[in-house]
Amino acid sequence: MKLDNSTTFDFIRQAVPNQARKHCKRKLQNPGQEKIMADLTDLIDQNIEKMRELSTEGDRALEEITELGELLNTLAESLSCCASKLHPGHFPYF
Repeated sequence: MKLDNSTTFDFIRQAVPNQARKHCKRKLQNPGQEKIMADLTDLIDQNIEKMRELSTEGDRALEEITELGELLNTLAESLSCCASKLHPGHFPYF
């Protein structure tokens, strides 16, 4: 089963804090344990949210790059067509 980014981030958000809680329960036997776990969970949530934002920005950037590439290809084809009319046989690239 292929997971999309949202599903993956949600899985990480649920799994990692649970692992942190288990670790804290085994290793930390002090009164600040709950505070440490809360801080770890908050930090994990912040980082996952930042990853989600960057992923979204990356997807948008990739879409824009693809659109620009298609536009450049169209412009290159038009330029080649014009050039081949001016100089027949010299620009058979497209």
